[in-house]
Amino acid sequence: MAAVDESLDPDPSGLIHGSMGLGGGWDDSPLEPSQVEAAEAALDAASGIGISWIDTADIYCNGKSERVLGEVLQNRPDLRRHFSIQTKFGIRVPGNTTASDVAHYRQDADTVLASVEGCLARLRTDHLDALLIHRPSPLIDRAGTARALDRLIDEGTVGRIGVSNMSHHQMAALQAHLNHPLQVNQLQLSLAHRDFVEVEVGVNADPAVFPAGTLEYALAHGVQNQAWSPLAGGRYDPDQPADTGRQEDPAVLATRTEVARQARAGGVTPTAILLAWLMRHPSGIVPVIGSSRPQRIMAAADAARAARAMSDEDWWKLFLTARGGAVR
Repeated sequence: MAAVDESLDPDPSGLIHGSMGLGGGWDDSPLEPSQVEAAEAALDAASGIGISWIDTADIYCNGKSERVLGEVLQNRPDLRRHFSIQTKFGIRVPGNTTASDVAHYRQDADTVLASVEGCLARLRTDHLDALLIHRPSPLIDRAGTARALDRLIDEGTVGRIGVSNMSHHQMAALQAHLNHPLQVNQLQLSLAHRDFVEVEVGVNADPAVFPAGTLEYALAHGVQNQAWSPLAGGRYDPDQPADTGRQEDPAVLATRTEVARQARAGGVTPTAILLAWLMRHPSGIVPVIGSSRPQRIMAAADAARAARAMSDEDWWKLFLTARGGAVR
C-alpha cells in the first residue's frame, strides 16, 4: 500500500478551509473593503483552530475568491506563511474568468497552463501548493494534460496535483500518463451524500450512484480523500435552521436529534459530530469546510477529537438515522 503524503494533512485540525464564499457575488463587481475584511476574519478563525490549508477555485465568485485571498495574504505575511494554497481549474462558464459561450469542462494542455497563470496572478503568488482538476471532461486528452501537469511540477510552479469529482477509473486512466502521482481527490461526501457507504453495505442489493472502489483506490495509492460540502448545508445540524423543504422529513429530524445527543455526550458542537462522522471513516477523509463566518468555522474546532472518540455504534446510528432504515 502506498503511503499517504503526510505533508498534505492539515494538522492538527484534520480540516481544510473552503473559500468558495469569500469575495462577494458571482459577478464582475470589484472587491469591497468589507469583503476583504470578511476574508481576513475567516482566515484568522481557520488558522486559530489549526487549519493550515485553503481550498479555492478559479471560478469561485467569478475569480474574486482567489483575488480576495491574494489581497489578504499579501497584506498579512503571517497568514501567508501559515497557509498552503490549493486551487482548482477546468470548469468554463459564460461570463466568468474562464469565459465561454457554453458551460463545459476542459483541461487540455493549453487550458491547464493558462488557468494556472490566471490563478497565480489573482492569488498574487508564484507557487501553488496543490492544483486540482475541478471536473472531468469526457474529451480530455490525458497525455497532453499529463504533460502540462508534469511540467508545472518539474518547474516548481505547482507542488502537488490532484483531481475533484473523479472515479478511481478516471484517476487510473490519467495516472497512466503522469510522471508524478495524483495526491488528492475531492468528492461530495456527507451524511446526505452517503452513497460511498451505501455501495459497501448494499452489495448485491439496490445499486448506488457512487463509484464503488474509489475511496479504496485512493487509500491504496496514497491519494488524500477530501470531502466538499461535508455539512450538507446544515441539514442535520440542530444549531442551524431547518430547511423548509425538509423540516418534516422524519429521517432528517431523527438525525438532527441524534447529532444533538452525541454532541451533548461528547461536549462538542453538532458541527464537530457531523465532520467526525466523515473523519471516522478509515479512508482518511479530510473535510473542506466552506463557511465564511468565523463562528461557524470555530464550531469545527473539536472535529478531530470527536472523530477519535466516536464509537462504531454511534457512527452507525448516524448513518442509519440519515438513511431512514436499517441495513439488511
